Amino acid sequence: MESGLNCINDWEIAMILKMRKIQLVKIRRKIGTYDKRLFRGCMYLIKQKLETRWLASLMKRAGCAGINFGVDSLCDEQLSRLGRSHSSSNLQQLVQILKKEGLNYIFDLLIGGPGETEETVKITIEKVRKLNIPLAGIATGIRIYPGTPLSKTIANDSIKEGLYPGMRHTFLEPFFYLSPQLGSEATALVNKLVAGDPRFLVLTSPTDEGSYNYADDEALCQLIQQGARGAYWDIISRG
Repeated sequence: MESGLNCINDWEIAMILKMRKIQLVKIRRKIGTYDKRLFRGCMYLIKQKLETRWLASLMKRAGCAGINFGVDSLCDEQLSRLGRSHSSSNLQQLVQILKKEGLNYIFDLLIGGPGETEETVKITIEKVRKLNIPLAGIATGIRIYPGTPLSKTIANDSIKEGLYPGMRHTFLEPFFYLSPQLGSEATALVNKLVAGDPRFLVLTSPTDEGSYNYADDEALCQLIQQGARGAYWDIISRG
């Protein structure tokens, strides 16, 4: 079964994943971005207390070496505001399963969504440490895409602050949102909270030292030239 499923719902994916007759889950890349529908299927299994550990074991046997989870936050309050269906408790269960099965993984976090405060950022960072998550990518600010709930909220004039550039946009060029409660020091706050902890890969300008940014990354290019293969986050962490 390939991960590129686009015509069935999360429950059906979960049921397919649970079926004992499946002998192989085919992932297109040995290490790469996890298909969002497959991710939702996993989260459905966790919520229903089904055999997610069996799924993780099956994936590893099929050759999966790493998974990128776009979890956005580990703060339940913020997850609710972002409209995510999973909770920090679900993620804790997921981490336990991944550790038991020995699967490498990264959690990608989005800092600065609607209602984000210094306190909610602290909660997410501390939960990453508490759960001993091996890698966490951090992006500050959210790019707004047409048709998304956030873009519709902005179109209704429910959000007027925190928009960059700060005018109604046609989406022909990149358009971003950053919680006004974090202000212009959001990146500085994140850097202070992670305090040089190597598990955190912070996305900033390519010119900033230590930035988790693939654009013109000399160290990453050298590693690839030397034969490193796989997801860039995995190469960086091993380099």
